[in-house]
Amino acid sequence: MIKRNGDNVFAIASSNNQCQGGRSAVSLCPGGGAATRIPRATAARMTPPDAQQHTKEANIAISTYVEKWKNRYEDAERKHKTYLLKSEKAKREYDDLQRRYNILFEERQLLDSELRERTRELNKLKTVSEKLFNEYQQLKNQRDVDAGVMHKVMQQAGEWYKQNKQLKRRSTALIQALPAKAVEIDLTDSLDTASDASSNEEVEFLKQTVSELSRQVAALQTELAAARLQEFEAQEANVATAQELEAEKEKSSAQEKELQELRTQLERHNRVSKLLMEEVTGLKNNADKDREMAETALLLGELDPDQRLLRLMDELPAPAAPHGRAGLPQGRAGGPGQQASRPDTGTAGGAIDAIVDQIKGGKFQLKSTEHKVSEKKVQEEQPEAVKEMLAILGTLRKRRTSTRPGFSDL
Repeated sequence: MIKRNGDNVFAIASSNNQCQGGRSAVSLCPGGGAATRIPRATAARMTPPDAQQHTKEANIAISTYVEKWKNRYEDAERKHKTYLLKSEKAKREYDDLQRRYNILFEERQLLDSELRERTRELNKLKTVSEKLFNEYQQLKNQRDVDAGVMHKVMQQAGEWYKQNKQLKRRSTALIQALPAKAVEIDLTDSLDTASDASSNEEVEFLKQTVSELSRQVAALQTELAAARLQEFEAQEANVATAQELEAEKEKSSAQEKELQELRTQLERHNRVSKLLMEEVTGLKNNADKDREMAETALLLGELDPDQRLLRLMDELPAPAAPHGRAGLPQGRAGGPGQQASRPDTGTAGGAIDAIVDQIKGGKFQLKSTEHKVSEKKVQEEQPEAVKEMLAILGTLRKRRTSTRPGFSDL
């Protein structure tokens, strides 16, 4: 049972079975690593003071353990409350933001609807204003035409008035010039009334024709203004299209240059790859030759000097082969295992001297294991195969000179 008194926490064992002689060992700490265990035999032999002291220690350990977990629990509770407060605050902020978002969304929808209405009204006003402008232009053109016609009519009327005045003056002068008893001439013609009526009708017809023509001219001028406006818009569109065409031409030229560069790079890469393939093929052939020469050198190292010389003679070119093989017919006839059929030392020595003289004279060349080099280097330096051949021939010559005293003794 755990009793709590103020800030102190005491742990009291109800029956003291865990501390005074239980059957199993007592572990004060749940971890088990630093636990205080009391064996069964020790608990049975424990005296009452020891048991009481152990009970106090166990109570202190339990109270410490409980206090530690109590502090942890309180810390966890504080953190939990803090997190709850933060979550509540975040939830309130989220709700507030959601409410603001809904309000703003509704306002945006209202503004969108108002914008659509205003746009519709604006389109209507544009249509009406265009019609009014066209009608105004037509009326203005008609007024200009009427003013022009009126001006011309007034000028013509003025001219007719002047002519009429002059005619009246002349008629008056002519009447005064005639005698008093002259025959009176009736200037009034019976056809004057008819001519006046016809002239009035012609004037009215001409006025109607002029008004119709003025209306047609006004309509044509309005159409001309609209056509000029369309022409201006078409010119602007043509300029924009020309600019786009120039930009596309520049892009196409840049792409053509890039394509040409890529083609040049591709050709260069193809040439380089071809050269690399040729070089790789040459290196492979040289490597095969080097490997064959190395195998030949290994085989020559295992053979006798005479057989080594025969193998080197096989590697010589065709014109030099008969000279090299002339002095060694018996060596070719005998196999590698027939040691009894070796050529005579004197004959072999003569063949060796002949081969050395021919090599020094430059009558034939041996196969080289080196790569292709310049002619100066070939003339200045001897190939490795020639050096090896000279070394082998020198060794054979030394052996011949060393074996001659033995034959002379025989």
